Amino acid sequence: KRGLVVQPPHINHSEYLFTVKGDEIYFGLGAIKGVGESAIGAIVEARDKAPNKKFSSLEEFFELVDTRKINKKVIECLTKAGAFDGFGPHRAQIMAGYPKFLDRAEGVRKDSEVGQSSLFDLGGDMEAKVEMPDVKPWSRTISLANEKEVLGFYLSDHPLKGFENLASIWVSGTVADLPRIGKEHAEKTVKDDTPKRYDPRNRDAGKKRVIVAGLIAECRDLITKKGTRMAFAKVEDLTGSCELIVFPDAFAKFEMILKDERPLLIAGLLEVSEEGVPKIIVDNLSPLEDILKKTKKMTFRLDTLAPDQYEKLYTVLAASPGPTKVDFRVFLPDLNQEVLMEAEDLGGVMISNELLENIHSHFGTTSFIEVNS
Repeated sequence: KRGLVVQPPHINHSEYLFTVKGDEIYFGLGAIKGVGESAIGAIVEARDKAPNKKFSSLEEFFELVDTRKINKKVIECLTKAGAFDGFGPHRAQIMAGYPKFLDRAEGVRKDSEVGQSSLFDLGGDMEAKVEMPDVKPWSRTISLANEKEVLGFYLSDHPLKGFENLASIWVSGTVADLPRIGKEHAEKTVKDDTPKRYDPRNRDAGKKRVIVAGLIAECRDLITKKGTRMAFAKVEDLTGSCELIVFPDAFAKFEMILKDERPLLIAGLLEVSEEGVPKIIVDNLSPLEDILKKTKKMTFRLDTLAPDQYEKLYTVLAASPGPTKVDFRVFLPDLNQEVLMEAEDLGGVMISNELLENIHSHFGTTSFIEVNS
């Protein structure tokens, strides 16, 4: 929001603490869960020995670093945080293949200790190259979930980014809109002369029902005096976070959904404090993916894509056949007209998180998609 650039953690430029270089903030390796100060010290020490004080490859990193101070958990946490990005292999490959690097480094260290030279030491151009396993890259959802696991929040991206437009036809607004929505409702209530006195028989009288799309960021359940279970939770979207109160009746229905890491549609009664802090008394929770499956039509705005991307889009859609109708919309500036085209040989698609992630990975956004309920 303030225009500050935060560079993600990386073994080539991060220190133990957060550092500032020019106008950029570099994420500290010490803020990665599971990575201790001793391991970071070994990384920084090895980096100082590297040419230009940077590791040129994963082979060089494992060759120079003291692997006795870098255990498997540290490597996995660094991988999940993206600290090895940019060396060629993607995160899933590094996670599957890093034991090979450790084994090679351990072998070289033992040979060095007994004064032996390997074939690769004798032949200058014959540096050993570790073969990385051929595994599928992590989806954006998995990659971000791993980031949050070791960093405590999403840094490189956000699971909702690019998908907020898909929920727009169902929601009342964003989390940031809730104080305004509450204020407008209160002003309307006064104009309508609706009684504002508290009614003990109906504590929810006069409250505004709202729907927001977001992720459950926190959830804490507890036992009430009557022995039933309820929860206090927090929902976050791209604009902020809001407290959720889930009373026993709702908790009994939606306990499992509260633990879901996918985007949700959250409905309930809005309360806004005098300080403008909103909270929602939840009465319904639904995975956004399940709601999207009920949509009757998806429209793709082709004028936001380059013509050479059309075939790729068709291939992605054809790989997910289903009941939701598909059409394409394009604006023709020469005629100043918008044209709607149906996909005659594309029966329809099955809307799923996998399809949306696939579209996002190919085109970098899903903002060119419109849905109709």
